[in-house]
Order: sequence, then C-alpha cells, then structure tokens
Amino acid sequence: MIPSHYSPYKWEKYSIQHLPNILYHQKELYSLNFKKMNFDDQFYQNITQWYVDGTKKQDCHSNLLYDSNGSLMGFYLFQKNESTAYLMQMFVEEKYRGQGYGHLLLNHYEEMGKELGAISSFLHASSINIQAVRFYQRNHYLIIDHETDEDNSPRYLMFKNMRKNHLR
Repeated sequence: MIPSHYSPYKWEKYSIQHLPNILYHQKELYSLNFKKMNFDDQFYQNITQWYVDGTKKQDCHSNLLYDSNGSLMGFYLFQKNESTAYLMQMFVEEKYRGQGYGHLLLNHYEEMGKELGAISSFLHASSINIQAVRFYQRNHYLIIDHETDEDNSPRYLMFKNMRKNHLR
C-alpha cells in the first residue's frame, strides 16, 4: 500500500542529535491523545529519558523519517521484550497525515521488530484519538483490553500477531 506519489524520503536511526526534533513534536503528539497534560520541565525530562536511557539500556529502538529537504516527516519509538514489540510512540507531521506515511512508519516499525525476533506487537491508543484507533484497526490491530490513561480517560490496549504466515 505504498502510494506512487510518495515524496522522496530517507530513514535515519535515532541518535542523540535527533532528540531536539523529537522533543519539539511531543506537545502536538500528546495533545492528540490526552485531554489534560502538563508540558512542564518534568514532562520533557521523562521523554528525554525514554530516548536517551531507553535506547541504551532498555532495548528501545527509534527511527525517524525525513523528506529530501531534511525536514522531519515522522518517527517511532518501540521497546523489544522477548518475543514482543511495544510501540511506545509514533508520530506523523501534520502535513504528511492521510498520505500513507503513517502506514510506512508502522510497517517499518513492524519489520524492525520482526528482525529483532518479535512475533507480536502491542500498543496503547487513546480513545479520544479515534483516527489513530481506526488506523491501527485497518492495519490489523485488535483491541484486547480497555484501560484508563493518566487523564482517567479510556484507552485501548491493542495487539497484532506479526508472524509471517499469520492469516489476518
């Protein structure tokens, strides 16, 4: 499902030089998923810790998608645990939404997870971000549990079997 109209793009594996770009987009990313969020120093310190410590110590992996001009199109962060991959964050820059780049990012994440031995994927999707929930459902993720997020708003735990021979 990769449209022929894709602009030229390139993948870059996360390194510390990408952190300012990732932090810049956190407010928009979290505003799409939480009704109440304090974007204070502690918030940004927590995100920084995910990327800095997580990619060094917790088997977290991140890749970023850039256009041919070097502008960020999107990124993801996931943690590999035994045979599962947990998608912690995925973001698509607003001007690229609805053009297939989210699908491109999700496929890249799933392939990276499989290369590392994951056979299943989990993620949380906020119930207030209906577009995201529907996107993941179109990409064969199933809602397996209803939970409550930090705002006491409903969110979904979603699952996908990533075995190659799995019938969807």
